[in-house]
Amino acid sequence: MTNRQMIMLKLIQLSDEEFAEFMDNEITVLMDGGLCQFCMEKHGNQCPMDTGEWKECKFDMVEWLKKQAS
Repeated sequence: MTNRQMIMLKLIQLSDEEFAEFMDNEITVLMDGGLCQFCMEKHGNQCPMDTGEWKECKFDMVEWLKKQAS
């Protein structure tokens, strides 16, 4: 088993909540904008970075992780 495989195995074993906490800063890079679209839908189709509402974000990473990928 390579180190990469060991890390992937450990990631698979995390709960959705643990995974969300661990990947919070990296997940947007991996999702090619799908996360951005989901977040904007939660904010009236506006990016909270543009509207200044980021501190009151309504985005639920765990809810998003449980959705089917499109």
